[in-house]
Amino acid sequence: WPLSVTAPQIYLEAFLFGYFQGPSSSLPIIILADAFACSSPEHILVLNGMINMCKFPGYLLGSAIASNIAQKFGGYGNASALSGIIELLGASMLLMIPTPEEQQRRLVEKKNRPDK
Repeated sequence: WPLSVTAPQIYLEAFLFGYFQGPSSSLPIIILADAFACSSPEHILVLNGMINMCKFPGYLLGSAIASNIAQKFGGYGNASALSGIIELLGASMLLMIPTPEEQQRRLVEKKNRPDK
């Protein structure tokens, strides 16, 4: 990080990053538990595992993709722009999630539907 040149600055940066990123690991499971309260805990854990598997390719390949973009275009500006575009695209997909009331209604309909 170009602005952190001494050890205390790096420690402060690492602390602040960890402080603000801490909820990102526990928040999805809380949201899943709230949204799927009628489901069994095993189903919630399976959904959490599926979310983590979707995140894994980004964690694995993100640095390589960013460094290739930086080498090709001479800086990390384009890599940052691509990351921002992907982030906005992902955030816009959150709008497609039904409301909790709609989710509950669908679960009740599915539960009351006669088996075929």
